[in-house]
Amino acid sequence: MKSKIKNKPVIRKKFLILTYWLYIGFEKTDIQLVRKLRRNKNCLVTYAVFTEGLIKDDARKRNYFSKFPCISESFKDDKDFKEANAIWINSFGHLDKLIKDHDIIITGAFRGMDYFLAYIRYQDKILISHQNPANLEICFAKYLPNQLYLHNEIINNIYSQSIKKKKIKKIFKSDNFKITGSVQYCQTTKEEKKDKIFFYEKYGLDLNKELIMFLPPNPASMFPHVLESYKKITDILLEKPFNLMLKLHPTDRQKRKISSYDGRKESWEVINTKLKVVEDNDFYKILKYSKFVISLGTTAFQDINILNKPIIFVDRYKKFFIRESFHDQIDLNENFYQKEYGVQNFMLNKKQKMYLINNYGDKIFDHNYHTLNRLGYPNDLMNYYGLDADYDFIENITEFRGKISEKDLQDMRGILKYDLNSKSLDNISDSIFEYLSNYRANILQKLFMRLRLKIFLLRYLFITSISKIKKILIAS
Repeated sequence: MKSKIKNKPVIRKKFLILTYWLYIGFEKTDIQLVRKLRRNKNCLVTYAVFTEGLIKDDARKRNYFSKFPCISESFKDDKDFKEANAIWINSFGHLDKLIKDHDIIITGAFRGMDYFLAYIRYQDKILISHQNPANLEICFAKYLPNQLYLHNEIINNIYSQSIKKKKIKKIFKSDNFKITGSVQYCQTTKEEKKDKIFFYEKYGLDLNKELIMFLPPNPASMFPHVLESYKKITDILLEKPFNLMLKLHPTDRQKRKISSYDGRKESWEVINTKLKVVEDNDFYKILKYSKFVISLGTTAFQDINILNKPIIFVDRYKKFFIRESFHDQIDLNENFYQKEYGVQNFMLNKKQKMYLINNYGDKIFDHNYHTLNRLGYPNDLMNYYGLDADYDFIENITEFRGKISEKDLQDMRGILKYDLNSKSLDNISDSIFEYLSNYRANILQKLFMRLRLKIFLLRYLFITSISKIKKILIAS
């Protein structure tokens, strides 16, 4: 999107860019936006990062924030964070002062932060949110920010429907959302021979062999039968004429939510210490050199498809949908597996559900199945390009290496409306300036807005206070 802005220049404004949580390996992506806005002489940009101290302080007072892990404070000594003059926020009082001292507040994805966003708008600040991280979950809030920048068409359609159904409300008529892409995907995917040599040497890979990337599930899902499948797949692949590398789930790296193995270890250390694990910072750089991406079950299929790679799921139905007590007797037929790549859907289709219910009864479904249904992810958002396979496929994977059609993959990416947009940074900054140059809000609108948000926030604080009192009474 080339800038076609013909509006008046934006008068000098104070911007506050906030980073709460980002995927491991993408900790510096918001800094790209900081640098971009600072190039404009009318932008006085402050960059601030949430810390665990802030989250704990908030939990004692308001509970405005979700409990996602913050960026590690080890980045305080990082060159890029130092150059960005990053402020590390340790208390809500500190954050509150920063908000009140600035005109425009910019946040990334706001999953679990509905009341915090309402609080910012109540302070009569312009609130702009962009999708970083570009996660699968839809970050719904009671009230829309002034501007919300989305990373693909599917999510745009979901928000459009939510506005029509009044699940999300606008405060001003000018509140809106648009597709810009995500700064998470502002990167090149062009293969460079020198880069390939560098990464292969770094991880001790054989340049004469193709690369398989395996994505284990998150630790919370690693029940004994899942660990058994994890070991079975990696044992088979280690015997094949390929390089094998693992990309661990973020909670695996953080050693969180572990229930079925030694909590002091990452999963690969329990499975096989000969396995090679890619550093999080290198995943997207090395992914472009992989021939196959394989998983027992992951919702990262969107990221993989965006980077022009199909994904192969192995036996994921048993991990995501079927109770362990049924595993020995279950016989999944051809309705569950494919022999060619194509557009599939992560959820069970009607034919698959009826087969399972008719043959095994409705008690066959486990809690993951019910959780995914309860979350109600839109069907289009759960589409992926790839296939579902059984263990025979993995045994014979060498024969399948020539069946990927680059043209079909590109066509399917178009159908899925996934977008890797190298111009996302320009799109977001252009959209910010376009909005600000046209922004108008009269006094009556602002008074009405503050009244609505005051009632909304007081109601929330009352409910959380009652909840805390109940906990204290139960504990005593």
